[in-house]
Amino acid sequence: MSDPSSEPTASQYEFTPAENEVVRDLAGTLSVTGLVLIALAIVAILYAGVFIAGSRQDPTPLVVTALCAPMVIAGFGLRSAAEPLLKIVHTKGEDVTHLMSALREFKRVFALQRLGFALALMVAVAGVLVQAMH
Repeated sequence: MSDPSSEPTASQYEFTPAENEVVRDLAGTLSVTGLVLIALAIVAILYAGVFIAGSRQDPTPLVVTALCAPMVIAGFGLRSAAEPLLKIVHTKGEDVTHLMSALREFKRVFALQRLGFALALMVAVAGVLVQAMH
């Protein structure tokens, strides 16, 4: 039986400085985009809150709020996915591990966002139906 600790560890691909720059730029773009999505969603929710306080008959603010929820999820998720991308740039010998971590985070974020938008669409359709009945 061979001792697993005596076997050489598989080396991972190491990105070149030019590739690291692309990854760094992507991580920065994701982080800023995440912040913008979160800020836009918060402003829209606050704006909808003003209408909710003024009119209980109009479902529009609830629809706007429902549409903003996936934006918040995406914003935090994009910022979260930027972290393992930055680790690619700042570490040696673990680029593939960090890349796979980022890809798993993207998968999670987009799955949550898909669910959020599906729910928001149902709320929007319900809002349109309620508005049409009045």
